[in-house]
Amino acid sequence: VVTDRQWDLDDALRRARKRNPRIAAARLGIKLSQIDVDVAANGVFPRLDLSLALGAAGVGADLGSSFETLQGSERSFQVTAGVAMSYEIGGAARAAAAAARIAHTAGELTAAEVEREITAAVIQAVHQVQAAQKRAEVAARAVEMAEANLGAEQVAFRADRSTNFQVFQRQAEVDE
Repeated sequence: VVTDRQWDLDDALRRARKRNPRIAAARLGIKLSQIDVDVAANGVFPRLDLSLALGAAGVGADLGSSFETLQGSERSFQVTAGVAMSYEIGGAARAAAAAARIAHTAGELTAAEVEREITAAVIQAVHQVQAAQKRAEVAARAVEMAEANLGAEQVAFRADRSTNFQVFQRQAEVDE
């Protein structure tokens, strides 16, 4: 059974690009590689860490007396502050950032290739369906014409203007 549905190429391409799991996976890969690029780019920047610690301090001749001074009125407090700065000078962070950018570009190229493959497959499928529909229309028209010829030949036979052989030939055309 041939459907009368008309296949719109643009609609088929839009739906394939939206629903195809390979395209979705490639797009997700691009998003993930962009995160890797961002993280690697942050590794190139200088790092500054600030720390602050506050705590009670117990002082004594041994461990037991140190604990006792923590609970008593002789306890003291200790405040520690620190600043640490680091800057990568070896080039490893820059190399990692460059590698992440290259991987991201490769992912974009892969996604574009997958989309081109899917596009080509959809175009080919739509054209094949359209061609099959046209062939079915032509075949249906040929059957109609063969049936009309058979009917005309049968009328001619009844009017003694045709032979059995000609009627059978028209019947064979319908059966083809």
